[in-house]
Amino acid sequence: MGQSRSSLRALFKAMRPKQWIKNLILFAGFVFTMNDQWRPFTPSMWSTLARSAAGFLLFSLLSSSVYLINDVLDADKDRQHPRKRHRPIAVNRVTVHDANVPAKMMIDVSRQSSAIDPTSTSRAVASRINA
Repeated sequence: MGQSRSSLRALFKAMRPKQWIKNLILFAGFVFTMNDQWRPFTPSMWSTLARSAAGFLLFSLLSSSVYLINDVLDADKDRQHPRKRHRPIAVNRVTVHDANVPAKMMIDVSRQSSAIDPTSTSRAVASRINA
């Protein structure tokens, strides 16, 4: 059980959640459309906020999947780098399989979400996947 918890912690670290803060920019559309697209505490506010939150989640999942795939591809080079050699995949705390499976799942979730919700955020997610 301790090994499993340690592996999950290493996987989460490899997903680089500190980088997710960049995706907070997706809430700018919510903030700057107040009184134009929605009024405070109305159903349209909650709908717009939910779309912004979904976009944040999708972009975070997608960027994490890219980090995982990149770290798998660059593991040998990262082992030689003074700072990157400490990354979970470079030091084998996360196996290639244990990185690829969640990366594929996160890409699939992002792709399916963009197919279900044809909003501009979902289209942006889809364009990042297909690029």
